[in-house]
Amino acid sequence: MSAQFAGTATSEAIKVLFVGKDQGDAARVRGLLEMASSENYEVQQSMCIADALHCLDIDGFKAILLALTAGSDEGPDSVAKLSQHAPTVPVVVIAEANGEGLWEKMPKEAVHGFLIGEHLTAAMLESAVRTALQINSLQQELRETRLREQHERRMRLLERLSGSPQTVVTTHNRGGETLKESSLEKFMSLSHQYGEVLDMVLSRNASSRVISDALRAISEELGIMKAGPNDLLDIHGHALRMKSCGASEKQAETCAEESRLMLIEAMGYLTSYYRNYSNYTLSIINTISPEARRIPKPQAASLHSAIR
Repeated sequence: MSAQFAGTATSEAIKVLFVGKDQGDAARVRGLLEMASSENYEVQQSMCIADALHCLDIDGFKAILLALTAGSDEGPDSVAKLSQHAPTVPVVVIAEANGEGLWEKMPKEAVHGFLIGEHLTAAMLESAVRTALQINSLQQELRETRLREQHERRMRLLERLSGSPQTVVTTHNRGGETLKESSLEKFMSLSHQYGEVLDMVLSRNASSRVISDALRAISEELGIMKAGPNDLLDIHGHALRMKSCGASEKQAETCAEESRLMLIEAMGYLTSYYRNYSNYTLSIINTISPEARRIPKPQAASLHSAIR
């Protein structure tokens, strides 16, 4: 945005909302901005704050010029209302003569400029508007940077609370290929099922038995597909990210903590599945006669592979 106000003319008008009852003041401000040669300004007047809020809803104003009388007690409240309603639109206050005392009452974080109308010139007014726009642009960039940092910090927290796949060392029964790589459709389907269970946990609208049965079913399906703990962690992480997208940091932390217990329970079911599977396989092998067990190693390996 700062490049837009570097002093070169632009074809698109910069829309400015003048908030004040005096039409003469509005005409004067319009005339002063028209005298500024660097930009094309379009000024619209609102007689009161209520009308100004309505205008801000329906049009894309870049700046607000708020005219205040020296004895006005509504100035700080007016600034606060405009700032809260349109936090991305900078506010420049124009006070009447002897209105310096108003500055002390202003919420400083919401005011991007303060001028005395009696001494106002075209250069001063345009400079104040351009400076307000530049400051607002930098503040917006800072807010976006902080949001990105908060999101990255939140995702690191989610991974730490839930158990990051990168920090877990385990093996796959299918070899090095993950479920996501071998069957993306199945991975997405199980992630969706896992997310539905997470919804039930967060909303607390299902009994613990229903939740446990759902997690057991997911784990057993993973076992049937010879998926490993890393696949369960992948599914958990994917579902967690989908549920945390757009949530507040507190909501994301709650989601991560609740899902951590889910992950432990699901991992237990997956472990039980493989333990039972191993015991079943061993029982089959034990039924083979001692003579059969003494068959050559290549054949024994083939038989064991067939049983698996």
